[in-house]
Amino acid sequence: MIPTITAIPNEPAAGNTVGFWVGIDGYKNSQVLQAGTAATIAGNKVTNWVWTEWWPLPPIKVLNFPINVGDHITVLVCAVSPTSGYCSMLNKTTNQVTSVGIAPPAGVSSLGATAEWIVEGISSILPHFAPVTFTNISAGTKDHGFDLSKAFITEITGTGGANLTAASISSSTSGKVSWAKAS
Repeated sequence: MIPTITAIPNEPAAGNTVGFWVGIDGYKNSQVLQAGTAATIAGNKVTNWVWTEWWPLPPIKVLNFPINVGDHITVLVCAVSPTSGYCSMLNKTTNQVTSVGIAPPAGVSSLGATAEWIVEGISSILPHFAPVTFTNISAGTKDHGFDLSKAFITEITGTGGANLTAASISSSTSGKVSWAKAS
C-alpha cells in the first residue's frame, strides 16, 4: 500500500525522498534491476511516483501509472535474459496496469542471485513514513525458487549508527518496515 509520508519536525522538507521497491541482484553487488514507488516532499506537498532502474543507471519515472496514498500496488521485476529487464505493475485499487522494459548499463548482466524488498532513504534525510508491508512476496529464476524462510533484514541507519527503521519478517511471504526515529 502506498504509505502516508510526512516531514520530520525541525528538518528541511524540500527534496526529501523515500523509495519502496523490489529488486534482483542488489545484495553485495554493484548493480541491481529494480522497480517501485517513491515519495518526495517539497514544502508541504508530497508527490508519489513510480520508477524503474537498472542501477547504476539513473532511475526512469513511469509517467503512465499514477498512484495515490492508500493504493495497493503489485510489482513484478524480471530479468528476462541476463541483458534484458522487465517490470510489470498493477494498481489493485484502480485496476490499472503498466509494463516497462529495462535496459542494463553497458557490460552489466543479471545473475538472478538475490531478491530484495527495500525501503530506501534516497535523500540525506529519511522522511517519516507510515508502516509498509510487503505481502505475497516470492522470488525465483526459471530454474529454481528462493527459500525465503532464510531471509534477513538490513536496517537503514543514520548518523552515529542509530536505526531509522524497524523491520520484521512476518512469514516466508511477508515483511514489514516502519519508520523508527530520526538520527
